[in-house]
Amino acid sequence: MRKEEAALNEVTTMQSLEGDRFHADNVCNQCGHFGHWLGDCIFPDDGGFTMGCPIHNAKSHTWDDCPDAKKMSLERKIMYLILRRRNKPAIQSTQPWIELVKLALEQGLEEYCWGPSVWTREFVMKMVRGPRAGHPWLNFNYGRQLVSTLPKDPKTMDDPGVLVEKRLLWDQVRKPRLQKEKHSYDR
Repeated sequence: MRKEEAALNEVTTMQSLEGDRFHADNVCNQCGHFGHWLGDCIFPDDGGFTMGCPIHNAKSHTWDDCPDAKKMSLERKIMYLILRRRNKPAIQSTQPWIELVKLALEQGLEEYCWGPSVWTREFVMKMVRGPRAGHPWLNFNYGRQLVSTLPKDPKTMDDPGVLVEKRLLWDQVRKPRLQKEKHSYDR
């Protein structure tokens, strides 16, 4: 998809919060398919993540670079990076999604973080390298099929208190080439 086309498919923060995420005319800037936006897309990139901004359905910037993401409450961040990503690849970030689970536990918001949770990169790459019949992103019907019908990553099935203790989950990040600044979720 060309940059000009992708820009036409971007949405506002209000659209992504209150709009029909699974409308037939929605075009995902991750996979290019109709019927959903990037924030709900199951299609992984070559690294096992979903790259882009789930708030704006954008490839022109990432979650880490999104000014709206920086201003969001913890509950909204959890919604975009955990709730809407259950049984799906993680949104690519320099910060692990499990950090949000830890913050949720500290603030008494663990009800938002019960599994099944986000797929690990390793789980995604195992599917990517496996037979095409094992690629759930090829035939998933957004808005009609339940996310619970997608494969569940055994590494992210535990309760939030157990998940934050799993070292593997803290390594689920995009490694920046040049680290200019450290991003962290606001408390």
